[in-house]
Amino acid sequence: MSTFVRTYDSGTAQTESAPVNAVSVIIEIWAGGGGGAKLTGSLPGGGGGGGYSRETIPLSGLGTESWTYSVGAAGAGKTGADGSGTAGGNSSVTGASANSANGGAGGTTGAGGAGGTATADGDVNTAGSAGTINSGGASPSGGGASSGAGNPPGGGGAGDEAPGDGHDGAAGRIRFTYTVDDDRFMGQVWT
Repeated sequence: MSTFVRTYDSGTAQTESAPVNAVSVIIEIWAGGGGGAKLTGSLPGGGGGGGYSRETIPLSGLGTESWTYSVGAAGAGKTGADGSGTAGGNSSVTGASANSANGGAGGTTGAGGAGGTATADGDVNTAGSAGTINSGGASPSGGGASSGAGNPPGGGGAGDEAPGDGHDGAAGRIRFTYTVDDDRFMGQVWT
């Protein structure tokens, strides 16, 4: 057995197809991190980290399974006047199995944004951590907490005191890790 990995850091309503001879797949989903707030005279809140979901499913080995995936965008840090950052985008996979993770909330002028949640459909479903004053939250198994722009995948962006601007969160990610039966492998070329 060997592994074959496809990772996507962007894309909306895109198609992923299992390769021939793949007997199982681990699908990991990270949502986008929230953007940080901006506040004059005090430190504002960072964006929440995006949620995370992971599921392992068996495959036929015939390459007939497919999915439609969308990767959550990064939440924008607040620029210009004081205010809150925007939420990170949701990430999802539908088709032969269906899971999703929700983006982290944007930081506010008084608090960090809440971490994004994940659906209960995966084997592992973990919420991102909340942002704190001046620090973005982490995404589980992904981007760690940050005092600047969100760490990929799915980390929240830090808030900043004016004249600085709130920092952007990090985009989500979707990863398909296939287990391939090498004994069935007959010269299939993967792309």
